[in-house]
Amino acid sequence: MKNPMSATPTVGIRAARAMLLFAALAAAAPLYGQAGFGRFGRENDDGLLTLNVSPDRIDLPSPVSGFSIRMAAASVTPTVSSIDQTAKVLALSGGGSGSPTSVRHTLLYPGMSADFGALATLTLSTSSVNVERIETATGSPTMHGVLLTASSGSFVPVVIAFRNGFRPATVSRSGTSLTISDAQALGEVRFITPIGMTRFASTASTVQRNDLRAQSIEWLRRGLPLLVDRQSTYDRNLGTVTITERFATANGSSIAPIPPVLAFAMQNGYPASVQGTIVRPGVRTKYGPFAFVEGDTCRVTLPVPPLDEFATPRRSDETTRRTLLNGLVSRLGASWAVNAVDLGYVGLAPAQMALPYLDTTRRNNLRSGWNTYLSLAWRFPPYPVGDTRITWRETTEPFTGLNYWWTYKIDGPQGQALDLEWGNLLPVYGTYKYAQFTGDWAFVQARWSRIREVMRFTDYADDWAWMTNSNGDMGYSTGTGDPMTAAFGGHVAALKMARALGDTDAETSFAVRAARVMVPAVSRLWYTDWARAEGYISATEQVIGFWERSTFTTGQMNEASSDPWSATNLLSGNGMMPEFFAAVQAASAGPALNVFEQRYSAAYPNWSNGSFTYPFTPIYGGNSVYVVFPHIHARNVLGEASENLWAYVDSSQANRGTTSWMAPPVLAALLGRDVPLLLAEWRPAALVDAVYNPATLRATLDFSVTQPMTWNLKARRTGTLVPTAVTLGGAAIPWSTDGQNITATVAVSGAFRVEIQFAQPPAGVEDWRAH
Repeated sequence: MKNPMSATPTVGIRAARAMLLFAALAAAAPLYGQAGFGRFGRENDDGLLTLNVSPDRIDLPSPVSGFSIRMAAASVTPTVSSIDQTAKVLALSGGGSGSPTSVRHTLLYPGMSADFGALATLTLSTSSVNVERIETATGSPTMHGVLLTASSGSFVPVVIAFRNGFRPATVSRSGTSLTISDAQALGEVRFITPIGMTRFASTASTVQRNDLRAQSIEWLRRGLPLLVDRQSTYDRNLGTVTITERFATANGSSIAPIPPVLAFAMQNGYPASVQGTIVRPGVRTKYGPFAFVEGDTCRVTLPVPPLDEFATPRRSDETTRRTLLNGLVSRLGASWAVNAVDLGYVGLAPAQMALPYLDTTRRNNLRSGWNTYLSLAWRFPPYPVGDTRITWRETTEPFTGLNYWWTYKIDGPQGQALDLEWGNLLPVYGTYKYAQFTGDWAFVQARWSRIREVMRFTDYADDWAWMTNSNGDMGYSTGTGDPMTAAFGGHVAALKMARALGDTDAETSFAVRAARVMVPAVSRLWYTDWARAEGYISATEQVIGFWERSTFTTGQMNEASSDPWSATNLLSGNGMMPEFFAAVQAASAGPALNVFEQRYSAAYPNWSNGSFTYPFTPIYGGNSVYVVFPHIHARNVLGEASENLWAYVDSSQANRGTTSWMAPPVLAALLGRDVPLLLAEWRPAALVDAVYNPATLRATLDFSVTQPMTWNLKARRTGTLVPTAVTLGGAAIPWSTDGQNITATVAVSGAFRVEIQFAQPPAGVEDWRAH
């Protein structure tokens, strides 16, 4: 059973994370040709949009539990006959005389279906219910069903809908047994929640009952969709992907569902579009409103996440804060490193992102760390006998027979392996940062096939409803906040590496994946208010991820009783990933991020005080740099005053716990407030150094390339100063600006220097554009 557990935070990066979450069959064929298992792998207790289902029964999930339907004996034996990221079909045997022959667990519908085959009578065990026949009054064929509502108290109504034109002769209830029989075979039966996870009281008024009956009849008409085709296109110029999904149905009219996370995000202003009229029939799922387009095709266009880099030149006169930053650089590889996160990300990637601020000693140590350990991160089996550094292991998901690699896991209940994407995607992200800053794209090219293999897990575990991968091959959840943030950063990194290598097929694939993952990653900031209003979470909880059999993984916020990391990990991929914050801004979710920060500071009024003592034992040392700095960066992004941000930094320095994962890029971004530009793109060159001189208003940028080429530079203005000239080796070169971005294309070779001269804006001109 995938029983949800409280998302309570932890101790130390590995052991700590383990506290946050806690019959091999023949391989099944994918339903529509795309291999994968989503949330449906390894186990057959599945959480759907509004129901939790097992081979023998249907239950309502928390927080609206209390009603169930038993379809077969608990001894029933399931065999997975087909599976993909949207649905799973189980063939059943040994479930008793009234058992269905198969069941379909689906994410495309507010319910599920069971095929009773030639069976003419079925007996369901239910709670005490009122039973009412319903049917469509218009259209052909007439659709028939049974509406179940509470006989006392309240629970979520359920409709039992029959195949086209079929009306069973007898529907009767005796105690907790509901019997449906006819002279003909029953065939496929749909179990639908017509208003989703909304309770309906036995004391409801006549008007309310009539409304429920009308909604239920509409669901008799709507068939259960099956995904039969998916096509994706990528427009690099527009920065969008378009995903076209085609559905088929056997009983009832066709609908083309929209992932509930996307439907919810679009209600909050997410910049996506759906072709056709979106129908929102008033069905509340675990993750937002159910929505669809009439007909058999849904075509969605999503923005690709922002792909700019975030390298900030250092001020030539900055010494004190630069010394602080260098003092917080650590863990640049060591013999203790075993898994690929330790070998290819920890300490190394965060320090690399702050390169212009590193002193000579740290630069040398960083270079040595990459040279020693990054290749070990991508060393695959077979390993020599006696080798203690077993970095990658291969596992087979039993229902599909699909193999995937993993480097890190948390051991969950009943042998479950959790947080697999956290382990896989952080070294992908780290490898990208290495190549982007050092220009060593040959390293990526030589290991590209292995990187692609590591990314297979996220392809296989991709969940249609969540729009991101589950964090284990059995579903369960997306984990706490940091695995999804890490997954987002890793997908953006994979996309940028594919583009750099000229692998257009991979670029398209990763653009689609990154665009999809961006939706839930950002939407977590909007979900908290909705989940609180719906009674899914308490008034002190923050949504940080998604749960399969419940609703959301959450972090409690209460200084007296809850660890500050519990909600903070929403912002952290166990490191500051500027790509996530850029996505938040691009999706117009900045106000929601501000609400989160205000709530967090209200719940933790001492949040930045490194000396503060909690009345319990917190993980990561309480208000350590590791926990405080994600909030400092969020507030930096939101535009809080620099003096406030530096006061938070100074206040936190009494507690320097786990600095290497977080501190360097956060401080570099904060120091960058006093510099008029940041470097947004310079590949495939290596960035050697970047310095801004405030006395001369000049940025000096040093790069190198391994061979002569035509090279592109993109920098972004971050202040009021305006660019007036760009030179290469002291000679003026052509350049352009759109008012925000500064771009230049020039022939280069070897080591070279680009300088950008700035000036004060003309008096009275606030938005100075091209010269």
